[in-house]
Amino acid sequence: MLLEDAETLEKLFNVIRPNIGNIRNTAGPIMRRWFGEEDIRQVQKMLRPNLLRVRYWTNSTELKNLKKGYYNIWIGNFSFNDISMSWMAFSSEKARKRILPEVGSQKVCEPMGAFLRQPVCHILGETFTRKDVVKFHANNLGGAHYDPHGVENTPEKKRLRDTVGYEVDVLGNIKMLLGSEIVEAKKDRDRRAGIYDLADLILLDSAKRFAVSVLSERERLHALIA
Repeated sequence: MLLEDAETLEKLFNVIRPNIGNIRNTAGPIMRRWFGEEDIRQVQKMLRPNLLRVRYWTNSTELKNLKKGYYNIWIGNFSFNDISMSWMAFSSEKARKRILPEVGSQKVCEPMGAFLRQPVCHILGETFTRKDVVKFHANNLGGAHYDPHGVENTPEKKRLRDTVGYEVDVLGNIKMLLGSEIVEAKKDRDRRAGIYDLADLILLDSAKRFAVSVLSERERLHALIA
């Protein structure tokens, strides 16, 4: 099932504008299943000592600044259509002056557990990991726990859906949207299919990296099944 799920995810990324419904109803539940950690832990046990590892970007300096409370909003490195994004808003002018010198992002290759626990954004006092975002998707936007009456009232809705987003046209051109711009764009029927809020973008990035990691170990996983 792991390989089948990874192949399903891979197909979602072979288009300029991944379908929002597929992100929420296909990628969300798949990632929720494996990000629950118990199933992936069983796979890792079978693969020892060479565990499944995921390549992703991190920035130790930004994480240190985050712990010091220097950011009001922080979004770590993620990619969409091979374009990387990182964005932040300082908590104060004093914080802007105190930040540690930037050393640049580093690409790491870590076991799945570390990948799940990676902080990916901080919004108005709350930090979210990749696993947090996947759980938000499964519980609020699709999958077995979908509750259409609860979406608008969750605190995470404001943080993960109305902060930063992308608008992607049919040619693949990307425009960043902030706050109310996201809300207004989603109201427009002609634009709605190309609007990806922060929760969508992080889920896509996580799913893509997860799929690439699994499919790179296709031969070893097939050997376990045989």
